Amino acid sequence: RGQCKRYLSLKWHNLLSLYVPNTLALSAVLHASDSVVAGIESLDFALHGTNFPPLSASSLQIHVNAVHAVQLILHLRDVQGYWVCPTEENVQDRYLEGVSGGIANAISLAHLEKETRVDVVCTSELDSAFALAHSPSTLAFCYLTPNRVVVAYPAATFSAVGMLCTTQSNVTIRRRT
Repeated sequence: RGQCKRYLSLKWHNLLSLYVPNTLALSAVLHASDSVVAGIESLDFALHGTNFPPLSASSLQIHVNAVHAVQLILHLRDVQGYWVCPTEENVQDRYLEGVSGGIANAISLAHLEKETRVDVVCTSELDSAFALAHSPSTLAFCYLTPNRVVVAYPAATFSAVGMLCTTQSNVTIRRRT
């Protein structure tokens, strides 16, 4: 059990180090704000060690409740060296499209030296993972915190099978290749 905990802790810090220079400070802010890391990075973290090839993320996606959103954004700016991205693509539309609820806003930040991006998704509820339950895909309901990995549908996820709900009455099953 101790070795597993150390392995997951090292893996967590290795993931964050791809995006931020100070992983311990970001972990502390994520923990204090009950924020979660979601998206491709969390799915890849969970699938690591399986027979599936690694996924390539374009950004680190952090879900935070509205109470702590400013605290997280200021930390990313002041401590980690990120800047708010003026972007052609409307980041809000990317996160609001296809989601039936739970997201209040989204903002994208860029780190010029690391050439990385962090998307901060502000949830409309106090539970930072709330919006993930409204995602159109079961594969999206996977998230990380500084001390836990959550996979809502482990049997399907670890088999690379996900359900995609395109409408309320239409469910499509897709297999990752």
